[in-house]
Amino acid sequence: MKKINLKKKHLLFTATAGILLIAAACNSTANPYGQSTNSNPYTQNTQPQPGQSTPAPQTNLVVPSTPPAPTPKPVTPAPTPTPTPAPTPAPKTASVTIMNYGFTPQHLTVKVGTKVTWTNRDNVEHTVTGDNGGPASSPISQGQSYSYTFNQIGVVAYHCSIHPEMVADVTVTN
Repeated sequence: MKKINLKKKHLLFTATAGILLIAAACNSTANPYGQSTNSNPYTQNTQPQPGQSTPAPQTNLVVPSTPPAPTPKPVTPAPTPTPTPAPTPAPKTASVTIMNYGFTPQHLTVKVGTKVTWTNRDNVEHTVTGDNGGPASSPISQGQSYSYTFNQIGVVAYHCSIHPEMVADVTVTN
């Protein structure tokens, strides 16, 4: 074997490395359109070669591992209910029949605010007259009526002013 001195070996090694570097740098060649092409498999050539179609652009899609949360629906407030007014209590009423020269019932108990109606069933006129205030009718003919509303608590005695023996009372409670 031929002996190569160390300097020459070093020079040969340096020259070989330089040639390899140049070869690597010159690995791309010009195409007929004046554009550079690169044959490096790790870089992507985005320019079409003559006779090739344009490559589709690459898109990186990220697929979520969990589905997206549903979009909440807008909340429509419930309509405000219209308050129902308290039912008006039925008017308090009571009836007394005047017949056979008497008041029926002769003793009546009602609540404050009750309207009492006397109806004459006799063929003669009668009145409803309070002993100490209260009802005061004019003469009531057969088939006619008279009404009075009791607004104070207490006992109201009354009579017929035409026939004073006809007596009765109304007790008014709360």
